[in-house]
Amino acid sequence: MQKSWFAVWFDTPYYHLLYKNRNEEEAALFIDTICDYFKIDAATKVLDLACGKGRHSVYINKKTNCFTTGYDLSNESITAALVHSNPKLDFAVHDMRQPFGANRFDIVLNLFTSFGYFNHHRTNNKVIKNINVALDYNGFLIIDFINVLPLMQLNSAPEISKLMVDTICFNTTKKIENNIIIKQIEVIDNGVKHHFEERLQCLTFIDFKNIIATTNFEIIDVFGDYSFAAYDESKSSRLIIIAKKTGE
Repeated sequence: MQKSWFAVWFDTPYYHLLYKNRNEEEAALFIDTICDYFKIDAATKVLDLACGKGRHSVYINKKTNCFTTGYDLSNESITAALVHSNPKLDFAVHDMRQPFGANRFDIVLNLFTSFGYFNHHRTNNKVIKNINVALDYNGFLIIDFINVLPLMQLNSAPEISKLMVDTICFNTTKKIENNIIIKQIEVIDNGVKHHFEERLQCLTFIDFKNIIATTNFEIIDVFGDYSFAAYDESKSSRLIIIAKKTGE
């Protein structure tokens, strides 16, 4: 069976190379805001779902000494993350489409647009159900997604860019087609070309409300950036949703 684009792309060294210059200060600000909002302490059990190499898991564990678990589909990412393990910080390879236990966590984090990779909304619903089951009663989910509405309103010519990272050339073309943001990535490494793809569903706040409504969650807050400013669908850079588990 052919692997999904994310199972291929996220498990290559090129993915991490292309995005290696992510804003660490911005990420730290976001985690600080989350810790203050939830009053996370050493007894809190946190799951970082789609954790990558674990930069957010490591930061939140170091800041609060909470019990922290990181799950990601990529073997390469988890291998790198495991270097940081300690008695209260662990990582494992896991597909969010598969269940990951019941009543295990107080908070599940899904950060930096790590949702909406799938072909069908029923898969989104399955993931939300898995999260709900894994949360303890009155547990919380926070989903951080790009605010797609400004992008959808533009929806003009494809966006083409070229980037050199070390000796590797990345040629990318991004467009919106049938409510899917499609990014074609050509990697030229020592004269050899490799081709990858990213596909992201254009999920709006209404879409997330419908997904979250399929299980026992209540949306309690919506923010528009990493400092938790109010969400404005036409201007905000992010769509950050906080939902609370309401029952069994």
